[in-house]
Amino acid sequence: MASRRLRSDLKTFRPVLDPKWLEHTTADLKWLGERLGQVRDADVLARRFGADAGIPADAGYDALRGRLGEGRRRATEQLTDALNSDRYLSLLDRLSAAAQTPPIYGSGHTRDPKAEDLARDLLPELVAEQWKRLRRRVHKAGRTPSDRQLHRIRIASKQLRYAAEAAAAVLGKPARRTARRAEELQSVLGEHHDAVAAVQWLERAARNGSGSLGFTAGLLAADERRQQRHLRHRWQAAWAGVATKKSTRWLR
Repeated sequence: MASRRLRSDLKTFRPVLDPKWLEHTTADLKWLGERLGQVRDADVLARRFGADAGIPADAGYDALRGRLGEGRRRATEQLTDALNSDRYLSLLDRLSAAAQTPPIYGSGHTRDPKAEDLARDLLPELVAEQWKRLRRRVHKAGRTPSDRQLHRIRIASKQLRYAAEAAAAVLGKPARRTARRAEELQSVLGEHHDAVAAVQWLERAARNGSGSLGFTAGLLAADERRQQRHLRHRWQAAWAGVATKKSTRWLR
């Protein structure tokens, strides 16, 4: 999603951006991203449990599909309201102006950029911050991380991927390698997060539905939990690929 990528890139380049511009722009992108995310979440659930998911239909399943449709309609209405708002138009104007005149901050901030700074010297330093954040989250999570900790690791791996992809135009193969391996970790943990979110949605639907709906939701939730356990066996191998010296040497 473009808004998430932009938020991540702004976080990477925070040390050289005007803090006031960054504060307002990040807040507006987060506001927009929340509304886009609600539609995305509904679409993920529809792929898992919708009409094309290959699940045999029954009364409980039909009721679940109805819940999915209602949820997506509400999310779409909220997104439409956001896209028609003055706040969204103001955000577009601010981003358009920044594309023409980048809001570089060069006076007493974390990292004062200078005209003579070379991108190939500055980019590894900026990307390394995302790498360090990911490494800290993995080490803090330990051998048996919670679902929340895996979610935070996923976000950090996505931020490292986006940062490395941004650097690849200048730094080439080393940055592309890091981006590719971070994407592999992000993908495994993204599947895990989707399974966790699916179970949470199914449990809410079961609590507020009929007996047949609850029974169907319970069967589907059991499948999602099996998927979670499978993915928990895979993420460490993906992390090992990110953490190799070959992937991170250019950041040191």
